[in-house]
Amino acid sequence: MCAGLNAAISILEQWCREHPSAFPPTVLHVTDGHPSDGNPGADRGSLKNIATNDGSCLLFNLHLDVGAGEPLVFPNDERVIKDRFGKALFRMSSLLPPHAIEAAASKGLRRCAPAPAGSSTTPASRPSRTFSISATRPSVAADR
Repeated sequence: MCAGLNAAISILEQWCREHPSAFPPTVLHVTDGHPSDGNPGADRGSLKNIATNDGSCLLFNLHLDVGAGEPLVFPNDERVIKDRFGKALFRMSSLLPPHAIEAAASKGLRRCAPAPAGSSTTPASRPSRTFSISATRPSVAADR
């Protein structure tokens, strides 16, 4: 996990230097949540410091878990997450920007609070089809 986040950081730093007026990159991190190469929390801090003129890079975690139960989509309270790996991913996640909260609400995800974390926990057998809405926004002239 740490190696993957560090690789993303290298790519994002260069991309943001080359596209300073663009919407900041969004990282969709799909994981089982079990880091095998260190503490990914420190790497998340470095990623958060990479930015364009429009804001910091966004990190959204899609936690595929083998456990049973209903998927947690955009939880806004760490206490609803049952395992320590999911909680760690929740703390690493970026807050959903206002346009993403509006997009989630338009898709029927009304549980989104004003600043939920960008994470989703889904049993591996039930992949999320709604997660991608957190990475979209209307195109604006500054993006071109």
